Amino acid sequence: MACIALSFSLAAPTMSAGGTLVRRTWVPKPADASPDYKPAQPDPKTQTNAKPKYPSSMKDTFVTGEVLVEYVVDTKGKVRTPKIIRSNDPHFEKPAIDSVMKLRFTPATQNGKPVEETQQMTLYFNPPNS
Repeated sequence: MACIALSFSLAAPTMSAGGTLVRRTWVPKPADASPDYKPAQPDPKTQTNAKPKYPSSMKDTFVTGEVLVEYVVDTKGKVRTPKIIRSNDPHFEKPAIDSVMKLRFTPATQNGKPVEETQQMTLYFNPPNS
């Protein structure tokens, strides 16, 4: 599977309580992709608030979280089969999955038809201000 590098921010990093939304870290391009293959993109028309929620059980720890989640964007632009690839603390994993499941995309296309695509995103969690 060939990969194309892509990194962008869906929300500006902040130090406020809660989470900074995601940064897409890479988008795999299928080996059989045609020249007109277009990767899935966040759909601003249907985008829900997917800002990750800082876990209440961690509020007194002041720990910053970072979780890498892999998922499939289906042909309708919905997230399917999210899984944790890397996490600095298991307390951040469920909120990361919950956040990613709220995302909606314009699906990837190949030959003008929607296709499924695997992606990864990194979610950041900032502790509440004391």
